[in-house]
Amino acid sequence: MAKCSPEEDFWCKVNEFTQELVSLKRVSLLGIETIHTKRQIFSLNYLSKEEILEKIENLIKDFLINIANNSLPKFSINKRGGNFNTDYLKDSGFRMIDVVEASDVSLSHLPSLRKYTIMMVCLCHCYKLILMGKHSTKRDIYYSNVNLFVCQGYVDDCLANISCMLGVPRNSLNVLSSAKGLIYGCLKYTNQNNLTVNCYDQVTQIPSEIESIQIIQITARYILVIEKEAIFQRIAEHGFQEKLGHSLIITGKGFPDVNTRMLLNKICKHVSIPVFALVDADPHGIEIMFVYKFGSKSMSYEAEHLTCPSMKWLGILPKDIIGMRIPNRVLIPLSQNDNKKLLDLMNRPYVLQNKDYKEQINFLHESGLKAEIECLDSISHTYITDIYLPLKLRNGVWI
Repeated sequence: MAKCSPEEDFWCKVNEFTQELVSLKRVSLLGIETIHTKRQIFSLNYLSKEEILEKIENLIKDFLINIANNSLPKFSINKRGGNFNTDYLKDSGFRMIDVVEASDVSLSHLPSLRKYTIMMVCLCHCYKLILMGKHSTKRDIYYSNVNLFVCQGYVDDCLANISCMLGVPRNSLNVLSSAKGLIYGCLKYTNQNNLTVNCYDQVTQIPSEIESIQIIQITARYILVIEKEAIFQRIAEHGFQEKLGHSLIITGKGFPDVNTRMLLNKICKHVSIPVFALVDADPHGIEIMFVYKFGSKSMSYEAEHLTCPSMKWLGILPKDIIGMRIPNRVLIPLSQNDNKKLLDLMNRPYVLQNKDYKEQINFLHESGLKAEIECLDSISHTYITDIYLPLKLRNGVWI
């Protein structure tokens, strides 16, 4: 590795990380296989409007044929999640396998009668939206028939099942999630209306139609994904571009929504750029970081468009709490649910295969104390931007 020039000394570790990503991308472009699994991986396909409509029409035809033959129709649905239907791949996180266990949702089975009806209604919604070239949100669909759907979760689950059944991303059904995440920094893109959005000008809401945006320019050295909106806003207001170099900050405002994860995935596919996570040193924060990086079993069918496997855990690392001598008065005892979640995290494949993750999670469990990002305020209100993040980036203290 060439020695860094004095002016680049601060960025030595970040630049080394960038070069690693460039090399990995080069290997990928050469077609050298880096993913090892004995089972074929399931992939979603971006199909034309006509192809998706034909798939839905075929399902409706099957319904009518069954009714005409005095046979009650059914849908065969992939069982999303579960150990049998998913593989963990180091290079891409949780992925659904191609041949999976399926369950039948049938009009002949009383417990699944409601689920079948909801699926058929949602299919009709999707068909009309695609046919007319319009978009709707999951929330709009829910409110179109509250008595049938009962709760938003039924609609979300149904649309995920339809996406799997048709083999297309959910956005291809013209059903969008409500915008939630925020982004700020060195990024320009064109949105679905072909308007240029400059994220350097102001904090920008992450759009719903991620597949429609085109990245024009990204000059950031790295991306910082922040768990909490309050910390995101503070870093944005404290001149982070001057203190922390040209960068891009993103928040999903807690547990990340699909749009935030999809945009991060799209940026990382567009350019080889280091991505760091800043989350609470508690089970919930660690879980959030893992969802960005590895995805989840329930969304494993769409992991190719949602994960960021190169993400590094910058902070707050549980062992940072001791190193910075954070006073006990700002630390919080782990609850029974926290300990249960930690045990769950420790048994996940990506933790079992990573000694650094195991050490940090074990340390958190043994200490019996958790810390929020705000614990750094006990040192100084600007400690996070003036000291903590610069030291982390300069010294390459991440895992």
